[in-house]
Amino acid sequence: WFEVISYIFEQYQGNLPSVINEMLLKDIRSYLNKKHSKWDLFFLTPCLNYLSLSPTNNTSVIKLSDRFEKSECSEWKGDDLDKKLISVLKTDLRIRKLNVIAPKYSEEYIIDLLIVQKDRKLSQSILECLFSQDKNVWNHVCSNRAEKCWEVMFIVFQADFEQWRKHLEKLNTLGVFEGGGTSSSFLNQFQTDTEFIKLVKSSENFLAFLAFMQQQKMM
Repeated sequence: WFEVISYIFEQYQGNLPSVINEMLLKDIRSYLNKKHSKWDLFFLTPCLNYLSLSPTNNTSVIKLSDRFEKSECSEWKGDDLDKKLISVLKTDLRIRKLNVIAPKYSEEYIIDLLIVQKDRKLSQSILECLFSQDKNVWNHVCSNRAEKCWEVMFIVFQADFEQWRKHLEKLNTLGVFEGGGTSSSFLNQFQTDTEFIKLVKSSENFLAFLAFMQQQKMM
């Protein structure tokens, strides 16, 4: 579906003929009657958004988040996954610049997929893409899932506290930590995540961790 909609989007942009819109809506609703994985639904996100340009005939009634939560997610087996995921994110962001009715947010779902993969290189590529985006994107990334977002960063940064500092500072600059809720969730993970605690038990890591935490509390 993603390849099809991407091609059509490049051809028509925001001027999708109603007859094509109706045909695609019918097909995609039929497709959604079947059981799909979280991967399938993620790749479907920009498609649903593109078919929500019409104020009267769109995909706004499709509750993607509910379907996503109930779906299974096994490890992806295949090549160039980072390119595929980034393509979905970037296409989705372009589509959402149009007048999408009740948009779905691909960045909300990608964190769960990265946690399943536990692939450091993949997570790093996706984080680099996300860190080039604005506050709105990060609000969706962290919305009600700050702990999961932290977990993905942990996959990449491990005990590299300079990387942690740089990227948390970026989020702070964007205003993602305004209000304190997300910031508190992040800092709490440093003190409660068992895998992280094991990693910083060595004297070298622990001293660096203490210095890092002191910096964060001063922000």
